[in-house]
Amino acid sequence: MNPSEQPPQTAETFNNRGDARRLKGDLDGALADLNKAIELKPDLAVAYNNRALIKKLKKDLAGALADFDQAISLKSNHAPFHLNRGELKRVKGDLPGALADFTLSIELSADSPVAYNNRGLARRSLGDMPGALADFDKAIELKPDLAAAYTNRSLVKKALGDVAGANADSEKALDLKPESAETCFARGNLKMTQSDWDGALVHFNRAIELNPGLTGAYCNRGAVKNAKGDTVGALADFNKALELDPNQSGIKEIVRIIKKQAKGGAKETATADDSGIPTTENAPALRTDFSNEAAWKAICAAIQNPDNEFEANVDFISDPKFDGLTAKKLTTLMADDSKPVAFIIDKTALTNPEHPILVVDLQEEPGRTFRVIPSELWSVENNLSIANMGFEEFADSVGKDGVFRGFSGT
Repeated sequence: MNPSEQPPQTAETFNNRGDARRLKGDLDGALADLNKAIELKPDLAVAYNNRALIKKLKKDLAGALADFDQAISLKSNHAPFHLNRGELKRVKGDLPGALADFTLSIELSADSPVAYNNRGLARRSLGDMPGALADFDKAIELKPDLAAAYTNRSLVKKALGDVAGANADSEKALDLKPESAETCFARGNLKMTQSDWDGALVHFNRAIELNPGLTGAYCNRGAVKNAKGDTVGALADFNKALELDPNQSGIKEIVRIIKKQAKGGAKETATADDSGIPTTENAPALRTDFSNEAAWKAICAAIQNPDNEFEANVDFISDPKFDGLTAKKLTTLMADDSKPVAFIIDKTALTNPEHPILVVDLQEEPGRTFRVIPSELWSVENNLSIANMGFEEFADSVGKDGVFRGFSGT
């Protein structure tokens, strides 16, 4: 037997083989090797870090966090450990914690483009667009061919109103990594916000060609097809998304809406009365503006983003009889409903580039409102529906423009 093929004997060799197995996709074998490494040497910090990476891939986020914590307790000055834990916290929605870890990682090693890129992602989710822009700029300065940083910077520039700059960055990302499904998907999303349906379709087609399992690309391509009047194609794409991720109730609701429209707009059957809000199992996401069908579909897809770690439990309602409905009127119509919150997708939500959705308090102080971007709606719905947090905790954490983009560090 070749000496290099000898079975591992030490904690270090088990760790090395485990990490190699992880990179090859053998997660169970990798986990077994890392467990053995830790058994042989309980203070081997890198083994905890590598085991955490495996647990994260296996969706054991609590176990992954515990292992990252242990790795850092054993070797607190190692920048990659903080970078990895920060990314896990970002995925879990602990944005202040992620920001702290990314910042410490940068303090320990200031030449990591990935650390700046990831901190930029956290800052963008927290609504700190200038800070995010500075981080993506730095990531690109350190690594001019980092396609992900250009893609992420394009989103920030779009939010800041720099459409030309956003387009330039998106094109640069494609030039650097034309065979990346994620880059094509992001470019399609940008085209979608500009109502460039044909351009969006080209990029979503390519994203799906490169990664046939990219659920979000099917959702957004379906929205584009529906906007172009291709109901059959739209339903096929949304049904494919459901096939890939059967647990996405939001996609099921979008399919129902499209089918209803195709049949000429049949009346809702589960209604309290002819003028009332339909009875729903989850918090209602009520459409009150009908000027932009594609934007409505895009918002529905963004709320139920299947690539997100968490899911917003909402039921979409699209009925022209609610055109122009105000938050005050909604609280009156839902006065006898036990739900704590409802969401209104109004003209502002449809026309603003960030699509900020109106959140309406139904219980504590009925009629109070703030706005939330689609990617953070899950946080509002999840926490208010189980009374884990109060309405005011979110309302007090909005930006100067009244939009909640995540909790910022204090």
